[in-house]
Amino acid sequence: MKPWGILATFGWAVLAMLLGMAAAALGFYLYFGGFSEILSASQYDGGAVTIEATVTNVVVVAVLVIAARLARWNAIDYLAIILPSRKDLLIGLGITILLMIAMDGSSWLLGRDMVTPFQVEANRTAVATGWLPYLIVAIVVAAPVGEDVMFRGFVFRGWARTPAVTPAAILVISAVWASLHFQYDWFGITQVFVIGLVLGWLRWRSGSALLTILCHMLINLGGQIETMVMAGWS
Repeated sequence: MKPWGILATFGWAVLAMLLGMAAAALGFYLYFGGFSEILSASQYDGGAVTIEATVTNVVVVAVLVIAARLARWNAIDYLAIILPSRKDLLIGLGITILLMIAMDGSSWLLGRDMVTPFQVEANRTAVATGWLPYLIVAIVVAAPVGEDVMFRGFVFRGWARTPAVTPAAILVISAVWASLHFQYDWFGITQVFVIGLVLGWLRWRSGSALLTILCHMLINLGGQIETMVMAGWS
């Protein structure tokens, strides 16, 4: 069985994102109680971030499962949601920890905050409205699952079609993924791009998007802990 082609893969990914964003927009309307309230709300309201990360990614995963089934694949196999070997798991977690240390170290050396304004504001408003537990789940669980099912699962399957083109596919996938993180400045987007390269390599090496989901969760968990610590000190 063949996966979806390059253009079809892109089309499905865009459709999944658009449907996810439409569902999230409905969630925003219900949460804020109207369009005028949405426009006047904090740019990075914790409740809105929670809704966006959760609803969008749930819809994205559902659409891509359907796409995989329409390609006559088992969705688990198509999206590479398989257990990595013990060796790959240890390598993945080890590299992820080193990457987290390197990112924090580079931020410190360049005199930049390790926690972005987006993270601080989302955390602050989530605490104020009682949404913090839901925000943590959205950031640590929903976002990694949805994003890696999309980029390291579905898109990787359709674009990394041969070993010869896989490095280029990892590069492009990482660039596209990073460009969607417009809540960050150039430095943050660059860090996301580097994370994408590492996760793409781990997906290639292990054949498992489940491994990249776990590593992505670890990165987001570390960032969330740092955010709560820094917010507590401010």
